[in-house]
Amino acid sequence: MCWAIVAAEAVAAGLKAKNPNKDLLELSSQELLDCCKEGEKKCYTYSIKKALEWIRTYGIRKEEEYPFKARKCRCRHKTEEQKAFAVKIVDVKKVDHENESELLMRVKEQPVAAGVIITNEFKELEGGIYEGSDELDLILQGTKKTYKHAILIVGFGYDEKEDKNYWIIKNSYGKDWGVHGYGRIARLAIPVS
Repeated sequence: MCWAIVAAEAVAAGLKAKNPNKDLLELSSQELLDCCKEGEKKCYTYSIKKALEWIRTYGIRKEEEYPFKARKCRCRHKTEEQKAFAVKIVDVKKVDHENESELLMRVKEQPVAAGVIITNEFKELEGGIYEGSDELDLILQGTKKTYKHAILIVGFGYDEKEDKNYWIIKNSYGKDWGVHGYGRIARLAIPVS
């Protein structure tokens, strides 16, 4: 489900970055859940990239037209009028996650959809900077099952007190996670793709 939420938010954020005087649109992540993988029951293995390509091809409706249900439902196909007013994107750009300067440049322009490996510590983040844990080390060594999670990188910064560079992320866990749904993760300690 996280991939759909992040893809919809990334497109909305990109539109806002290009049109700063316009209101931020709320786009339908439910439409992505229902229609991207029509006929399939599981959606956890789906990707942000495929969701963005789907939006480029078919467009995405506003949240008010296709509200969030937090579960996969039957796809409600667009009418001709809805197709005409659906939000589309022109291009999907892949950022080399190993090139930090490129990622920094892209995040300056607009929020970037990304994936991270999650741990229990990440799920319970309340404040501070998430740096991974022994659990993350086991995952990276291949001795523990990996769970990837979609996030939206919305900014970056430096914490002088902790002497750490970090990404500011928006999570799909809701406002109770982190600080009102946002958190900080160490830039070099956590693999971001």
